[in-house]
Amino acid sequence: MEADAQKWSTKAIPLIKKNTHQLLDLVNQVLALRKLASGTLPVHWIQSDIVPYLHYIAESYTFLAESKDIQLNTQSRVSGLIMDYDPDKLLRIVSNLLSNAIKFTPAGGRIDLIISEEKGHLQITVSDTGRGIPQEEQKHIFDPFYQSDEKDAQEGTGIGLAIVQQMTQLLGGTIILESTPQEGTTFRVMLPVHRNASLGKPEQTIENRHTSSDEVATSPLSNDLPTVLIIEDNPDIRTYLQMLLEDRYHCLVAEEGEQGGRSYWMPCRM
Repeated sequence: MEADAQKWSTKAIPLIKKNTHQLLDLVNQVLALRKLASGTLPVHWIQSDIVPYLHYIAESYTFLAESKDIQLNTQSRVSGLIMDYDPDKLLRIVSNLLSNAIKFTPAGGRIDLIISEEKGHLQITVSDTGRGIPQEEQKHIFDPFYQSDEKDAQEGTGIGLAIVQQMTQLLGGTIILESTPQEGTTFRVMLPVHRNASLGKPEQTIENRHTSSDEVATSPLSNDLPTVLIIEDNPDIRTYLQMLLEDRYHCLVAEEGEQGGRSYWMPCRM
């Protein structure tokens, strides 16, 4: 890094920071799961308009969805809703549902987050047009550390949906899963509306971690350099390999084999 500070500062350091944040987030989720299981995780209620906060959470996932050619839509059927909620718990719930939906929805797909009020309950619905969840797996989907045999699921930890369910229950709510294989999945979170807490505002400190590392550019085309084709499905490893090779090669990068075949004939941008 000292030998080429400029190169490493613009590419490697953001990559290191991103993975450090992901590791810290994973540790925090494991700790939260343990506290939920032991009944020692406190709830910090505030009373505020929950609708702008939900829009704020959804907006932080817009770039990630767009980078995967997925349409993310947020619709509120109520203009505003003053109620008690825990901003951190709500952030965990909605973030896990959105990140899961993005992970399992193919390019060209659609995700809808719908906010509504039904019979004294806030209803948060996250629907996607992904591959759906097989019937035999649906009864295990909220089990801690459960992973299906699907390739994308194996890349996760099996923690997110367990936290979603347990935090929803901690807030006095319920979550319902509806899924049809090859058609899509819907998660519906229902939280009771009450107004007992002190008035306050959530600290909007959500960090958008879905930026540069999922986007890998080809190195400048030069007739003086040989060409190397990098095919790697992990975006961080793709970035790292390109950094190692781009001084000596013109790099073409692709996420999987079919795309790599096209990349061989035309430099691609991922």
